[in-house]
Amino acid sequence: GGDRRSIGEADRVAARVAGAPALLAVLFEGLDGDDPVLRMRCADVIEKATAARPALLAPWKDALIQRHALVTQAEVRWHVAPLLARLPLTPAEAGAVVARLLSFTQDRSRIVRTMSMQALVDIGLRHAGQVHGRSLTSKARVRGRSATRSARRGANRGAFQRGFRRP
Repeated sequence: GGDRRSIGEADRVAARVAGAPALLAVLFEGLDGDDPVLRMRCADVIEKATAARPALLAPWKDALIQRHALVTQAEVRWHVAPLLARLPLTPAEAGAVVARLLSFTQDRSRIVRTMSMQALVDIGLRHAGQVHGRSLTSKARVRGRSATRSARRGANRGAFQRGFRRP
């Protein structure tokens, strides 16, 4: 569908891509395209298709960090945030990704803010020796609706239940 408010055929395409990972190349081409609806759909399908197999993102790690994390389109950002959290990251890359996700927490979109906070916690959990989950979400100045504030509290609670210590 051409409507940004619908998911179109994303679920069906994601299932197909999960069975034929070579199709990710086509999706990443679309993610670089000029059509905002196509970019959004490609980001959605990539997110769904790699949820169970994050290793599929490895060939596109540099593109995600250096190009796609800089996109300003909200509908792409809210899909890119969890993709960034799924990547195998060196400490230096994790620092760059955390900085980008912290900037996402200032986005006008509540969905982008919420997805970026969750991604920050996910990165904190994967890099427990290098990052404090509390400090990541504390740096994210949450504004707006109670759902976003609640997501931040829940993310912090989840991090502490998994063994994070408060800084």
